[in-house]
Amino acid sequence: MTKCWIKTSVLCVLLSLFVAACHPNADESPTASAPDLNQKLGAVKKAMSRADVMAVLGPPTWLGLPDDKNDYGVRDPDTAYILYWRNPGFPVVQVHFDGNGQVRWDTGWSGKETYTHVFEPRDSMSCRDPARAPYCQP
Repeated sequence: MTKCWIKTSVLCVLLSLFVAACHPNADESPTASAPDLNQKLGAVKKAMSRADVMAVLGPPTWLGLPDDKNDYGVRDPDTAYILYWRNPGFPVVQVHFDGNGQVRWDTGWSGKETYTHVFEPRDSMSCRDPARAPYCQP
C-alpha cells in the first residue's frame, strides 16, 4: 500500500509540473499586453525608408507585390509593395511602401481586439525566396 501511495504522489507531482509548464502565463497572453513588435510599430512613421523601418522592426517575413493574386497582394495603385512581419498570436504587422521605398501606412494590433485565428501570407511570399529577397533587405 505504501509503494502505491508513493507512486501516486510522484505521478501527481510530475503531472502538476507538466501542466504548469504547458499553461501560458497571463503576461504572455495576447490580451494581457501587446507584443514587442506592436509596441515598436509606433516608431514607424510615414515617409520612413525601408532601411529605417527594418532598423525598428527587424527583418520582414513576407513580401506582397502587385502580381500576388491573394489577400496579401498589393491592391492599392499607390502602393508598390508591402512588407509583412510574423506577429505570433496577433495579425501580421504590415507596412506599405510607395515606389520610392518610403512608408505610405502601416497596421498592427491596437491592443483592444482579441484574436482566435491569425492568418499569415503564403509560404510563396516568403522573404527567403531569392526573387523577393532584395525587397526584404535594408
